Amino acid sequence: MSRERLHVAAVAILILAIAVTLGCSGYGAKSSPSSSGAYQAPPQKAPSQTAPQQTTQQPAPPAGPASQATPQAVATHTVTEGDAPAAYSVHKAGDITLSWMVDGKMLHVKVSAPTTGWVAVGFDPKSHMEGANLILGYVKDGQVHIEDDYATQPYGHASDVSLGGTDNVTDAAGTESGGVTEISFTIPLDSGDQYDRVLVPGQTYKIILAHGADGVDDFITHHAEHKEASITI
Repeated sequence: MSRERLHVAAVAILILAIAVTLGCSGYGAKSSPSSSGAYQAPPQKAPSQTAPQQTTQQPAPPAGPASQATPQAVATHTVTEGDAPAAYSVHKAGDITLSWMVDGKMLHVKVSAPTTGWVAVGFDPKSHMEGANLILGYVKDGQVHIEDDYATQPYGHASDVSLGGTDNVTDAAGTESGGVTEISFTIPLDSGDQYDRVLVPGQTYKIILAHGADGVDDFITHHAEHKEASITI
């Protein structure tokens, strides 16, 4: 083969190779995206919009009753029978002093006078001394002597026991010091004894106060001082 023919053949081969290359690459050809062999980037996903989360608020459990501090017990005291009286009411007539205190169904009494003899109080007389519930007492040799009497007449009296009644005096006590005698005792407001007087708290009653002369320690000698007054029980 001549050199010219070899040259032509080489050129033809080269042109054929170029044509084949261009045909495979599709260069300059229009193609639909689906038929093209060119690289296509994968479609980007639209940014997802996260739906706003709905926060479900659970209803709070019903509030229980508010805690209440346990109230401290308060100590209380009611004066009843058998308790010591808290205070005495006082009445003074002349030199004689009467103190008294209602305590439930009982009446606590004190009588004092400037004497070393007897002292006495009479409750609710009808006329002069008559009808009164008389309590007389004195102190001798350190011992107190108290008697529950009833005034049987305007100027006379006798013990309840001697009349068939009862001696209703309790808590008898007494002192004699510095020329002053004091007796104290307790009687029922209503003893049920016919020779005693019924006393009602809040009511006003006439009373008799008396004392004997110095050194007269008995229940029969006439008084050295005698006073009448009214008090509210």
